[in-house]
Amino acid sequence: MGKFTTHEASEIGKKNLKSAKALIVIREPWLGYLVMGCRFHFTEDIPTAAAAPALGNRIYLNESFFNSMENNAQRAFVILHEILHIFFEHPDRAKKNNYNAQLWNIASDYFINAHLDNLSNDMIQMPEQGLLDKDRFSRNDGSLMSSDEIYHKLLEDNDDSVSQAMQNEMGSSIEEVWTGDAGSGSGSGNDNNGKAPLDELPQEETPEDIKTENKQSLNSAVTEAKKKDIGNEAGGLVQQLNDLIETKVPWNELLRDFIQSENDRQDFTYSKPNRR
Repeated sequence: MGKFTTHEASEIGKKNLKSAKALIVIREPWLGYLVMGCRFHFTEDIPTAAAAPALGNRIYLNESFFNSMENNAQRAFVILHEILHIFFEHPDRAKKNNYNAQLWNIASDYFINAHLDNLSNDMIQMPEQGLLDKDRFSRNDGSLMSSDEIYHKLLEDNDDSVSQAMQNEMGSSIEEVWTGDAGSGSGSGNDNNGKAPLDELPQEETPEDIKTENKQSLNSAVTEAKKKDIGNEAGGLVQQLNDLIETKVPWNELLRDFIQSENDRQDFTYSKPNRR
């Protein structure tokens, strides 16, 4: 994703953005740390929104789309949705795992929307066109699947066909859905016609310095949430974000590094040891 052409927002656009951000800080203060870690811009280069951590945690909003939301609760949802794409490192993971960008966007939208819906308050509200199906994407114990699990389930349910999964999950393009034209074209006629991701998601690597700063913001947010006894349930949003802070190195990587370090040693010799 290249850098978008941005423009000065109208007074109503500035007011809506300011009000939505304030609503988040008032209703979910712990998430305010993540809001402050992002920069917001208006652009006409995309139909809805986009998160670009590689460009410095920039969030791009189509002003017409943003202003068309029914209320600030929906605008707050859109902002948090983009923020979570950044802090869950979704663009990086798409590239790292060689996922289909569009299907990964759908999977990660299901994941984010489910967790935001679980915040259970009427001050943060998902627009009706968003993708949400918590029953379908829950594990046997009732906890929500990860974005990766959802991605692979979408493939599994569609005979490993990306195109079939795309057709069954949307049926209409992002632009058609959010401009109100869905259903008037050649959509599939499935239950999800009229539903779409909230945004466009790039496949880009985020610089390490930005990742480090994001971990610090996450740590502040999670610490504040725990102080307020927010979201202590296993698998909830706070726990998911906390897991991002605690970097875990897979055992196979540790073993590989150990073997490599042993092979690189230069002090090995077949000579008899000196017994003096």
